[in-house]
Amino acid sequence: MIERCILCGGRLSKGKCTECGLDNTKSDKKYKLNLHNEKEVRLHQGTCEENLNKENNKETHQKKIREKTPGQRQWYMGWRQPGVGESKPKPKKKKASSRIKVKWILILIVLLGVILPLVFSVGVFVQEKEREETLLDQYPFDEEGDLQETEYPRIWDGSGTLRLQPGFYQIGYELPEGIYRIESRDADTVFSYQKSQKDSVRSVTLYSESYIANLDKEEAEGLQSEYDDLVLKEGGWLFIEDITGTAVLHGAVIRKSELQEHEPQKLTEEIEIQAGEVLEAGRDFPAGVYDLAIQGEDPEEFLFAGVVVGFGESESRDEHLLFLWSQEPRIYRLPLEEGSIVDGAYLEGEEGRVFLSPSY
Repeated sequence: MIERCILCGGRLSKGKCTECGLDNTKSDKKYKLNLHNEKEVRLHQGTCEENLNKENNKETHQKKIREKTPGQRQWYMGWRQPGVGESKPKPKKKKASSRIKVKWILILIVLLGVILPLVFSVGVFVQEKEREETLLDQYPFDEEGDLQETEYPRIWDGSGTLRLQPGFYQIGYELPEGIYRIESRDADTVFSYQKSQKDSVRSVTLYSESYIANLDKEEAEGLQSEYDDLVLKEGGWLFIEDITGTAVLHGAVIRKSELQEHEPQKLTEEIEIQAGEVLEAGRDFPAGVYDLAIQGEDPEEFLFAGVVVGFGESESRDEHLLFLWSQEPRIYRLPLEEGSIVDGAYLEGEEGRVFLSPSY
């Protein structure tokens, strides 16, 4: 019977294994190899030397793997460069951080969108308030007093406001020289003004704020309810042509409050205007300052009429279509010089009595 190596099963020569070189003559109790190699004999592949170096080969393989990873390799070697081998932040944390930044940016945009317009509106309101107080310091606005009726003829009373009725306001007589603001309430107002005799006449139409508010944006474009910086100089005039609501004049800067008095006229006769009739001042009736009025037999009857009035001679005549109606039945102080005309072409004969009455 051939003896075999107790470790690898190789052939023995003089007690030594020809394959692994183990001396089988040694005491088994000293090496204690019987139980240790029981499984290794069944799984043994290759030479005995390779089997003995199996653990060393495993350690060498793990070392090579560690050396392929820079961070692990440097930790393994006992040193680390800054930033090398550090774990990268997780994508979820980076995404969460980005969301937080976007959230705060949106909050900031919303706050700016609300706060900035509010601050701007407050600033504009304060500026307008200061401007209004500055303009009306001399003559404080009287909300109640401007609508109170006074005896005819109504002239500036120094209160700073005046409810305007249709008619002429001569600067230096009915109104002092200065800068004014005119506004329309309830309905609309058409007025003309002339700074001086040398300046041209300008006509302006004002509409109430409530009327403008009910219009579309395109329809309301360019319409105004008040007119600022109305400069009236002595020798000029303000003419309220048509009014269906309430027009109020505010004194902003009054340069000279003393008013002149009109010289009394020697006119006493009323001139009635017939339908389709054209009357000329200086020919059909005496030239002078007249009120144009309408009157019916029944005080509760609704009256309405339109009369064309041409001021001045034919070469430079300024014509206006003036309306009379129940709520505004009189237009005051029309300066009908020689050559001025009053045309009843728009009268139909059923409006009531339309006539010229001497103003003063």
